Amino acid sequence: MNPPREDSVRRAESEIRDVIDAIPAMVWIAAPDGKGTFINRAWTEYLGLSLEEILGFDWPRTVHPDDVDRYLAAWRLSLASGQPLEQEVRYRRADGEHRWFLSRALPVRNKRGEIVEWYGIAADIEDRKRAQEAERRRESELRELIEAIPAMAWSASPDSSCTYVNKNWTEYTGLSLEETVGSGWLRAVHQQDAEQHLSSWQKSVATGQPFQNEVRFRRAADGQYRWFTVRGVPLLDEQGRILKWYGIAVDIEDGKRAEQAREEAARRSERELRDVVNTVPAAGGLDGSSSLENSTKRIDFRTNFLAAVTPSTSMKYLKGESNHRGAFRICA
Repeated sequence: MNPPREDSVRRAESEIRDVIDAIPAMVWIAAPDGKGTFINRAWTEYLGLSLEEILGFDWPRTVHPDDVDRYLAAWRLSLASGQPLEQEVRYRRADGEHRWFLSRALPVRNKRGEIVEWYGIAADIEDRKRAQEAERRRESELRELIEAIPAMAWSASPDSSCTYVNKNWTEYTGLSLEETVGSGWLRAVHQQDAEQHLSSWQKSVATGQPFQNEVRFRRAADGQYRWFTVRGVPLLDEQGRILKWYGIAVDIEDGKRAEQAREEAARRSERELRDVVNTVPAAGGLDGSSSLENSTKRIDFRTNFLAAVTPSTSMKYLKGESNHRGAFRICA
């Protein structure tokens, strides 16, 4: 008959094993040399191996061929150094499918610091790995799409720090991604634009309002600065909090120059028209009218002539407070 103390120890061990068997993960115990001494029911059910096969050293054949050397090397290193083990590894299920597991092991030491056992657990992370892989694919597809955009695309964190730029930015500015992230992008901004542009950007970050501003960026190829329109919009979560900023910078240099050319052409036309009108003689008429009357007629002619051939905005300047209308007529 067993002493009461031994019976209570056995009962306690049995209860512990029942609890371990109920854990929804694969639990194991190994001796200091790594030889298995215990596994729970989840192991045998998943692997389809007997207790004897697993507790021997036949379990490595259940590891994916691409993972086995790495995993065994990490396990041997932990056994030699006494450091905890943590590895992601694929185990073959009884039906032949390999699934990802996060395998962890910790040493149990006695009072003298000697390792007396290793306790390990392997948790199925296949669904998490698949979700991560799907997310990576989506990110890769998004990056490819962004790279194809004929503009300089960027993203930033909620605090305004740049986190990504596409190749159009790096090729134009000559700044790498590493040189651009954070606030490194300011190195490409024209000195006269930097303060106003940064202030406008920080205001949008603080308010969450879409960002738009015109700024000059330096082109690495020739050192010239070209005008760009920069736009950015925030990505919000369900609570309305900013998760990220996404934006583009579009080259508007040619449009700026065309606008300036149109304005200069309009100013030149106004000057030429002034010169033409100012050549009209101011002498008295042949019909015997006075010089004052003819001067008045000349003014009426100039005003009405200019009204007919120049924009109304220009005539407002040319006519001042005159009461004459913009109809073309020659005063007799």
